[in-house]
Amino acid sequence: MIKGGGLKHVPCVEDEDFIQALDKMMLENLQQRSGESVKVHQLDVAIPLHLKSQLRKGPPLGGGEGEAESADTMPFVMLTRKGNKQQFKILNVPMSSQLAANHWNQQQAEHRREDENEKAHTRYQ
Repeated sequence: MIKGGGLKHVPCVEDEDFIQALDKMMLENLQQRSGESVKVHQLDVAIPLHLKSQLRKGPPLGGGEGEAESADTMPFVMLTRKGNKQQFKILNVPMSSQLAANHWNQQQAEHRREDENEKAHTRYQ
């Protein structure tokens, strides 16, 4: 009959040397990688036209409470997948969130740039 139990660890001098060398390598690697910038891959997916028009129009006007809530939220399109089929859902994100605030600021800056370009164009003509 064969008894199992696996390998038994026998402590030796090389173990401490190995652990020290491993700790040193990991620390060096950590310090080296902390200086590198992390690249975030951005996914740019086209939103179908019928959803773009719904977003620009805003949510459908329902009752009094819906109007007050729509002023405090910004609609976003969430893209999900079920198998090979893409699904789109409109999410109303509160304006107090950082996502909505940053997007709002980007939209305002883009509108200002477009207005400045339009004014420059009319002055040029």
